[in-house]
Amino acid sequence: MVCECEDYCRKGNSALLGPIFFRGQNETNEDVRNGATTVHAEFKRLEGLLERSPFLCAERMTAADCVCFPEVRLVIRATERFPEIMQRLEFHPFDIKYPRLSAWVVRIEALPGYEKTYPPHWKSS
Repeated sequence: MVCECEDYCRKGNSALLGPIFFRGQNETNEDVRNGATTVHAEFKRLEGLLERSPFLCAERMTAADCVCFPEVRLVIRATERFPEIMQRLEFHPFDIKYPRLSAWVVRIEALPGYEKTYPPHWKSS
């Protein structure tokens, strides 16, 4: 599960989010569109996994959750920063598109100590 997240979600996120966050690109960019397709496929798979348990592999958090969470949270961050672009790419509103992943994010963010992991520059923007 960890390897799948690294292979699909992380690579898809790089193609999707790199151009948006760092180069001012939008959904007209071919890499962004291809990345969005990859990420949507992976998020649909993760949604299916979350039908069976509150975390990706079990009733409790595992390494898979630790590796996948930052990738999912980056997409949510993009919906916060670039809502129009992310809506056109069908990621926003995230909680409507991916309700199980949204609930999973809330569960992880509610864990003790999570606030210490939140990037400081996200708090100010």
